[in-house]
This record gives sequence, structure tokens and C-alpha cells, in this order.
Amino acid sequence: MRPELAPTFSRFFLVLLVNSATAAPPWTLKFLNESASYSAAKCLDGTPYGYFVQYSQVNSSRWTFYLEGGNYCNSQDSCKSRVEQDAAGGGSSNRLRPGAFDGLNLVDYDPDKNPDFFNDHHVFMPYCSGDLWTGTRTTADASSFGYYFSGHVIIGLMLDVMQQHAASISRPVTEVIFSGGSAGANGVLLNIDYVYERLAPAVRVVGFPNAGWTSNETRSYQQFVFGQTPNNTAERRAGEQLWQAWINPPCLAVYGADWNRCFGYLGYRFLRTEVFIAQATFELGSPVATTPYDANVLGFLREHGDIINRQLTIVRNGTLSRNGLFQPSCVAHTIAWSEILVNGTSLRQAFGDWYFNCTGRRIWAEEYTQLPCNPSPLRGYNYCVGPTNTGVQIDYAAGPSCAYDSSASTGRFVNKAVTLSSKPTELTMSAWVWPKPHHTGSADMYALMVCSA
Repeated sequence: MRPELAPTFSRFFLVLLVNSATAAPPWTLKFLNESASYSAAKCLDGTPYGYFVQYSQVNSSRWTFYLEGGNYCNSQDSCKSRVEQDAAGGGSSNRLRPGAFDGLNLVDYDPDKNPDFFNDHHVFMPYCSGDLWTGTRTTADASSFGYYFSGHVIIGLMLDVMQQHAASISRPVTEVIFSGGSAGANGVLLNIDYVYERLAPAVRVVGFPNAGWTSNETRSYQQFVFGQTPNNTAERRAGEQLWQAWINPPCLAVYGADWNRCFGYLGYRFLRTEVFIAQATFELGSPVATTPYDANVLGFLREHGDIINRQLTIVRNGTLSRNGLFQPSCVAHTIAWSEILVNGTSLRQAFGDWYFNCTGRRIWAEEYTQLPCNPSPLRGYNYCVGPTNTGVQIDYAAGPSCAYDSSASTGRFVNKAVTLSSKPTELTMSAWVWPKPHHTGSADMYALMVCSA
């Protein structure tokens, strides 16, 4: 049941009640080696897996998990580098510190920032396995360079931990949301059917990947400039073998041991679990930092956007009618929870509306225009691109980005003049205008969609 926060007075009263009655429950760092039955859960370097948990103050029956991201490793050198780094996506639990994070979207206790899910049981799962959460390699030897790859195993054991706690408080689990960003989003897509098979039908299981729509077709900027073919397939295949990756059985039945064919958008069509995809059209894990943008950069962005937008058609128009999509036309790696809007709707609002109110497919997708335009401020890097001869500057601050108007009479997008902070000087950009492309697809290419049965 969705918390009722619409009336102003009711919302104020609930927030006041939460803030006055109790402070946010603490995040507790726990390790899976506390029980011998969990000894297989290890980080790359063999240290025991650690996770953070924030138990619900109302003994909720819903559990919300967040899988941390941070790329992957597929060789001795790349895995060695992960173990040595003391940052997100590292390879050791030695980097974990209680209270090292807070306010992370779906696992945020703040009812203003996360009104629908703040009172859930929250679990933040650090990423220290380097295997896109797919590894089943629980022993280390020379063929694994002395490292462990147990991401998939860790997920299974965390489900055991959840069920045991639920039994201890006599509050059976009824809903589970698995979310994650970047490599964590890949982990969601690759494992969500496993979670479903473990828990359904007694539990509603939902996947919520943010920036996990990884494509085998997209190229890096260097590959684009030099006319090279993408090497994503070879890199991930090397990882698959090293990690002894878990493969979703329906996809495995079709493609055999070619795990790479079950990755990202290729594996989506085999999913049986309901998922809400959050994916920017111009999702770049390693953004191009060229100022101003030249013809190569604009061509690279067009190619990248063409591929992602085409592949997301399976979500917009596909047969998996229960799923949802939030697709802003932005250059963004992971979509900010509240700052990016599609037709006035944030990712937070869209996911909540879909989760509680929608019985069919629901789509929030900005019209594809071949080049990106951010309609609202982003955290971190922020790009706004237009087809001009001189290229485009980059806004490095979380300031105003390119807003746009749509003119039905001319069939063109008009980007309003905005001021961007482009190191080291500021400039005021004139309005850009370019033709609006013709669409032959269904209406869900345009802005906000209502639920379809």
C-alpha cells in the first residue's frame, strides 16, 4: 500500500510525526562470516563480505536492496587494482566504514526525499566481487589469480539473511525491491529472475536497474574516432570465464554457455520478473570531456543515442507489459533521483507511481532527437549539445541546463538561451533550433504515458 502523502496537511503531519517520534534508524555494518554457513561470501581478496542494514522502525514487510556499482575486472592486473583501491567498487571489505554513506535514493530514510519507501528495511550491498554480481567462484587458485568471485552467491546468502530476520520478528516478507546503479544495475538485470525464483509467489519481487542497459553494440569514443569495432563482447567473455558467472536458465537454454548473449538488452527479453528500467538515452559510463564539442563528438553521441534508443524499443513496445521505463534524453550515467524530469516527473515520482498504481506498462520517455538535451539540473557532470558549427561547451557545475520548448506549428524543438559555466569563462548561448525527426512508432515515444492494461 502506498503512503498517502498527497494532502499538504497529511504530508506535514507524517513528516512531523516521523521526525519528532524517532530519529533515522542507524545503519549497521554486518559481516556474513558471523555464521559458518555464509563463509562462501567473500570479496575479491578473500575478506568476508560486509553489508549495511537499516531496519524499519515499523517492522515493514517490504525490503529494499541497493547493489553498489563500479565496473568489473577480468584479468590479473585489473583485479589487483580493484583490491588495492579504497573506494566504491573496491575488492576488499577492509574499505567499509559504518556511516560511510547515507541518503541514497531508494534506501534513504528521509520521508521528504523518499516518501514511498523510507520506512522499508534498507540494505546497502557494497560491491567488492568485481564480477557484475554474477560470480560463483568461491575458491581461489592459480586460474583465478588467487581471487574469489562470489557476487551471485552473496545475493543468494543475503536473501537467507533477510528471511531469517523476518522470521525473528514474526513479520513475513511480502515485497522485495532490488535496485542498483551502473554495475549494480547490471547485477539487478542479471540476477532478478534468480531472486524471483527464490521468493515468488509469496513475495512480490521487482527489479529497478539505473544505468544497466549495457549494449554490445556501443563503442568507446576512441573506437568511434579510429573506426574500430566494439570489444565489449570479448572483455565480458573473459570475465564470464574467470568469474564462473551465473547465467539465467531461460537465456542459457537458448544461447548455451555464451553468457554475453544474456547480458543487458539481449537478456531482457528472457526476464520473467517485473522491472522498471531507468536509462538515459545518452548513457555514457566514461563521458567525453572535449570542449568545445567537435564533429567527432557529435557523431559519437548520435551513434550512441541511436543504438540505446533503438534497443529500448523492446521496453516501450514489447510484450513484457507489466514493466516500466524512465528514459530522459540526457547524457548521464545513472539518473538522479529527483533532479531530472520527464514532462515534469522525476524518477522518484515515476517509480512510485508505477510501483503502486500501474497494472500495465508505463513509460516516461522524452522524444528522441539524435542529440541530447538535459531539461533540468544534474548532479556531477552535465552536458547540453546542439548542432552548431562551433560546438558546445560543458557545464561542470550542477547548474541550469538546456531547457526546451516544442513548437507544434513548426515541428521543431527550440532550446531556450541559457548561461552555462564552462571553465574558465561563462558564455550565454543563443537558442539552437533543429528539425524534429519524424516518428512512425507508437505514441509512447512522446513524454508521459498513462498506464496501459
